[in-house]
Amino acid sequence: MANKEKKQLSVMEDEKFIEFLTGKFGDVEGRFDKAEGRLDKVETEVKSIKNQMVTKAYLDDKIADLEGKLIIKIRKEDEKFTLLVEILLDKKVISKNDVSRIEAIEISPNLK
Repeated sequence: MANKEKKQLSVMEDEKFIEFLTGKFGDVEGRFDKAEGRLDKVETEVKSIKNQMVTKAYLDDKIADLEGKLIIKIRKEDEKFTLLVEILLDKKVISKNDVSRIEAIEISPNLK
């Protein structure tokens, strides 16, 4: 075999090898593109979830606000109740013993 023929045979073998690789692995790039597209979609969805998600700090602030509002309302109701007991005592509807028993009941002692 001459050198020229060997080179032609080598080129043909290279071409067949390239065809083989292209046949077997040619769709890999397409599959990677599809996977990349799906990952982009997942990333977008995760970003959306993060934007809508409530943080612990936000919840802590809201709970503290709610607690403060409840304490204020409980104190106002306690003031009303105390006033009512005083009025009833003044009008002699209840006795001092009744007032003592009522005052012994503390609904929220830690709020005073």
